[in-house]
Amino acid sequence: MNCRECKSSFEVTKEDQQFLERVSPELDGKKYFIPGPTLCPDCRMQRRLCFRNERKLYRRKCDFTGKSIVALYSPESSYKVYSQDVWWSDKWDPLSYGRDFDFSRPFFEQFDELWHQVPLVSLWVIQSENADYNNNCFNLKDCYLTINTDRCERTYYSYRSDSCADCMDCTAIYEAQLCYECIDCVKIYNCYFCKDVDNSNDCYFSTDLKGCKNCFGCHGLRNKENFIFNKQVTPEAWRNYFNFLHFTPSKIEEYGRQSRGIYLQVPKRPFHMLNCQNSSGEYLHDCKNVTESYDIAGGEDDRYCNYMPFETKDILDTYALASAELCYEVIGGGFDIYHSAFLLNSSYGPTYSYYCVQCVNGTKNCFGCVGLKKREYCILNKQYTKSEYERLVSKIIEHMKSIGEYGEFFPPKISPFGYNEVVANYNYPIKKEEARRRGWKWSDYEAEIKADKTILARRLPDSIADVPDDILNWAIVCEVSGKPFKIIPQELKFYRKLGLPIPRCHPDVRDVNRMNFRNPPQFFPRKCAKCQSDIQTTYAPERQETVYCEDCYLQEIY
Repeated sequence: MNCRECKSSFEVTKEDQQFLERVSPELDGKKYFIPGPTLCPDCRMQRRLCFRNERKLYRRKCDFTGKSIVALYSPESSYKVYSQDVWWSDKWDPLSYGRDFDFSRPFFEQFDELWHQVPLVSLWVIQSENADYNNNCFNLKDCYLTINTDRCERTYYSYRSDSCADCMDCTAIYEAQLCYECIDCVKIYNCYFCKDVDNSNDCYFSTDLKGCKNCFGCHGLRNKENFIFNKQVTPEAWRNYFNFLHFTPSKIEEYGRQSRGIYLQVPKRPFHMLNCQNSSGEYLHDCKNVTESYDIAGGEDDRYCNYMPFETKDILDTYALASAELCYEVIGGGFDIYHSAFLLNSSYGPTYSYYCVQCVNGTKNCFGCVGLKKREYCILNKQYTKSEYERLVSKIIEHMKSIGEYGEFFPPKISPFGYNEVVANYNYPIKKEEARRRGWKWSDYEAEIKADKTILARRLPDSIADVPDDILNWAIVCEVSGKPFKIIPQELKFYRKLGLPIPRCHPDVRDVNRMNFRNPPQFFPRKCAKCQSDIQTTYAPERQETVYCEDCYLQEIY
């Protein structure tokens, strides 16, 4: 069939149809089947990501206490926002916002009105200490602007990471310590500018290393020590080389350029998978029967999903979900979510629930609700008996079917965020004019940065040794985006300890640059550069890398 939005063709498989039958609600003994999607997988993902603000954080007032808080919603937002401690407390009752369903109006229109009235939680940072300026995290200590990151200490400006300490500007690293600008690395120590490095330490400007130590500009090595640009050197030669390294912006660029020359000569595997069975996608670990998915760990029978860091089973069309089963079109949340669809930022439940936002703590059998805790049989935040609930939801579904709403995720026009605030703009960037043409929001709010002076990034000292203490009071103008940013004290201490220069780019730009180093969630046909067999890979045909099939890669590297 053809996508309603981009007109491209896509397939709804027999397995997809069977899944939708299973996840559909059953009311009074009758199944109300969720119809197949009308958008292609990419357009469905873009629509979901319109509701996911991960890293645009603002200072504003809590609408309950009046105190200053950090929140996902700007001071100009039209939504009611409570601090985390108030939102999770019993100081307010979400049922007090309940209302009757009006069959003369669309469901999404009524849901949007409820969404504007029920208080929203400011951030999702759980069981953390001194970690106010982060989001979608738990068990953090002394961290700053880490996103989708868990169980970390003294970690800054990092994304999708876990169990790390003393790391800066990293993406998708696990069990790492004292690392900078690393991507997709596991069990590493004192590594800078590395990607796909496993169980290694003291490595720099390197990729695809396992069990290595003291490597500079190296690629595709296994269990090696004292290597420079893929050549063995003596321990003394290594020490001499390393002692004369200088990390200035120009030197970092030079080292990166030299390293890339070696990188392009070393074969690449067609995709990044570990311990997977019958699966397709990129950055998959311990997965079984996972299809066209990205950043999945411990997934089984999942399809068209992105970023699910803990065990999931039978999930379709979902982003940022953990510890859940039998879910469809969900974005954000996890832990004991079961047999539900069209959810946003719900956790610790819900089950058997549909079209709900921020419903938590065992909520079940709810339809079109916002902010409920431990509730059952509610519609638009109004309490019903079981029989009343099933009878009314049946009628609402029939009403939604008649106007083409049932089976569709929330429309982007009712997202609480501007398109330039959400993850969709990273994956599917569009201009303000295009967003407005589609009827989507756009945020023009810019928080003022207070500083004693402003300096262009290119005018910063090359060496960290020449940076004065009062740089903490400066606003630095990013040389790419032109946006000002500041350095925090912990950051300056980190750069001085490692001898690294002050970054020239805004944290948002640095984050995008790292994500661009990762292969996209898209497969391309190529031929193995060695045996010429046909392969599918996440390296586009026009890219310069030498790509082998899995068998040839294993023979060459191992």
